[in-house]
Amino acid sequence: MYIVASFYYSTSLEKCLNEIEDYGIKREYILALPLDKKRKNGRITDTINHSDEISTLDLSAFLGSILMFFGGVYGFILPWGPIIWGLIGLATGGITGLLITYLTKKRNFKRISKQKTSEVFVMIYGTQEDTKKIIEILWDNDALGVSKVEL
Repeated sequence: MYIVASFYYSTSLEKCLNEIEDYGIKREYILALPLDKKRKNGRITDTINHSDEISTLDLSAFLGSILMFFGGVYGFILPWGPIIWGLIGLATGGITGLLITYLTKKRNFKRISKQKTSEVFVMIYGTQEDTKKIIEILWDNDALGVSKVEL
């Protein structure tokens, strides 16, 4: 029977592996697989997947529409007319929205990249009798998730 658990790469993982070895599971029956962190560069444009919570053009479209509306309304009073002031409002709102989005995403990207997101999967081969104790050791040492696999 295999037991699979995931951990953040930390000292609690090392402590957990030592406790499992002290319990009597040989090192040959323990496999730890560290996962590489994805180095994600910030994107300027939207992606096809709208579920990834990356939308850079929403604020630009919103601000562009609002400023274009005001440019069209007040363009009747101003010298160049409503069409020119509407286009000026559209360009100003779009650029302002892109700048705000870029600056906030740059700050959030730095904050996210400092977080430790690297995970380690641990797979342990044990007997049916050892399973309960091994799972207890894994949960006591802050495992993110634990699963039993019976083959």
